[in-house]
Amino acid sequence: MEMNKLSVGIVLLSALLLASCGGSGGSSSPSDTGGSDNTEDTIVVPTGVLHVPVITSASSSSTSEISVDWKPSQFSEILESGITYSAHAKEGATDFTPDATTENVASITSTGVTLKGLKKDTEYSIKIIASNSNEQSISDAFTAKTSDIDAAVKNGVRILYQSNIKTNVYDSFLEDYIDLDPADDIRIGDILYDDENGFIIKITSIGSGNKAEFRQASLRDMYDRISVDTTIDLSK
Repeated sequence: MEMNKLSVGIVLLSALLLASCGGSGGSSSPSDTGGSDNTEDTIVVPTGVLHVPVITSASSSSTSEISVDWKPSQFSEILESGITYSAHAKEGATDFTPDATTENVASITSTGVTLKGLKKDTEYSIKIIASNSNEQSISDAFTAKTSDIDAAVKNGVRILYQSNIKTNVYDSFLEDYIDLDPADDIRIGDILYDDENGFIIKITSIGSGNKAEFRQASLRDMYDRISVDTTIDLSK
């Protein structure tokens, strides 16, 4: 009988000791032992990361309009959200500080826009501003000139002017191919226009090493419609 009482006492004492340690034989928590916390770090992916926009093309098929395309950043592959753009244009091929007087289109959510209300046959400096709730970033200036004729560019056709690309269009004059600069992002079907020498080509294929085949472009390759102003100003 005395042995039975002793056994019961030992069991009760063991139970009390376990309860005071906060567990029943399991491993202690880091806070109990002073050990390191093994919880994995949480990676927070930012939304609305603001990158400097990069204008990729600007061309005109109208006496009063210029179409502009851009991308968030030439180095960024992050999908941006919560960001709007505004497009600014100032007459003349000079750098400028965008403000309310130069804003042409505001609250743009895409990466392309058509500037309107411009002067005929006039060169403009263009900038794109990216904005979110905290900050702004401004693109470098990009120049483009409004047309001296009113025309409708064919759907899907891009006209890239020599003054805005690194690829040397004139170098193709005596060659069967043209070396494309990768920075220009030139695609099959693009029209390359050397506006200084009047040389216009259409890219027909692109091979390895950025060597492209081409042919001389015609107005039919570029436009669906052309309206020519036949008014003659006799005061000049």
